[in-house]
Amino acid sequence: MVGGKRFDRTSRSAYTDGMEINLSPELQAKLDRIASQQGRDSESLVHEARWTSAAADNLENIANYLFDKTPENAARLIREIHDAPS
Repeated sequence: MVGGKRFDRTSRSAYTDGMEINLSPELQAKLDRIASQQGRDSESLVHEARWTSAAADNLENIANYLFDKTPENAARLIREIHDAPS
């Protein structure tokens, strides 16, 4: 699931791996403070910021295309797109 969207592929598993972002201690502290104020964890806050609804829609369209045209490579390519630095 990306940005609250599920890929329309019931025969294939959705991407569930995490992503790692290295932040300076100061930026991590700021992120943790904002997340705490919102009653959330910092990881979900970062993920939401990176994967806007429009970006998630685009990734879903790309995923659907890849599963149609190159199903043997689709999952790997979607992970690479998802994990690419923004």
